[in-house]
Amino acid sequence: MDISNIYSNQYDAVQKLLKIQPDGLATGVYQGVQFTSVFQPIFNKQLELVALEGLARIKHISGRKLDPARYFADLERQVEVNVVCTILCCKLHLHNFSCSRFRRRKLFLNVSPCVFELLANEPLAVERFMTRIGEFGAIPSQIVFEITEFKESDISAIVMGKGKLSKFGVQTALDDYGTDYSTKDRALEIKADYLKLDRSILLCDEKVSEAVTIANKIGATTVAEGIENQDTLARCQLHGVSLFQGFGLAKPNAMKILECKLD
Repeated sequence: MDISNIYSNQYDAVQKLLKIQPDGLATGVYQGVQFTSVFQPIFNKQLELVALEGLARIKHISGRKLDPARYFADLERQVEVNVVCTILCCKLHLHNFSCSRFRRRKLFLNVSPCVFELLANEPLAVERFMTRIGEFGAIPSQIVFEITEFKESDISAIVMGKGKLSKFGVQTALDDYGTDYSTKDRALEIKADYLKLDRSILLCDEKVSEAVTIANKIGATTVAEGIENQDTLARCQLHGVSLFQGFGLAKPNAMKILECKLD
C-alpha cells in the first residue's frame, strides 16, 4: 500500500478496510488482524457522561486475542503499518461513535507520537480527516487526540501538529501523566488541552495536587484515569481534578452495551 494513498482524497485505502456489520457497526481487518471498538466513559464531577475513549480490541483472524498495547508498541518502527492501523482504529471508533446516542459527546482517540507527528503535519491528511469527521455527522471540536506515552520523539513536531489541528478545533490530551516519559517538562512544553493522570499517582495527594497545578498553568483540563473505588474518586475531587475514568465508574464495553447501561 502506497503511504500517500492512506489519506488520499481520491483513494482512501484505509476506508476500504472497514467492514460494516448487519447491526450497522464497523470492524476492520488488516494483514490478518481484526480490529473492533469498545468505549470507556469519562465523567465530570457530577458523574455525568461527557466523553468516551475509543479503545481497540484486536485478535488474529484465527481467533487468538492480541494485547493492544503490545501490538502497537511492536509497530513503532513499522511506520506505514502503524499509520494504517492507527487510522483504521480511529475510523472505526468514529463510525461506531457516530451511530450511537452518545454521538454529541466528545471522543478521545489514542495515537502514538510518531503517527501524530506524521499526520498532524501533513496538510492532505488533516484535510481528509476533517472531511471524514463531517461525513460521520461530527464536528472537529468533539475530537481529542490522546498522545500516548513515549520515550523518544520530536517534541517540536508534536507541538507544531497540535497547533495545526487546534485551528480546526481538534484538541489533544497528554496520556499517562506522572509515568516515566509523560513528565512535568513535557506537559509544560506540549501544553495539551487535557492532562490524563496515570493511575500510579492517584494514591499520592502531593502528586495529584502537583498535576492539577501544572494543568492549571497550561490551561489544561485534568482527567484521572484508573478510578477503581470511591476513596480514589474523593481524593481526586478534593484536589480539583475535573474528569474521571476507570473500572470503578464504568468498564470499557461495546457501544450497544454502554447504551443499555448508561442514562
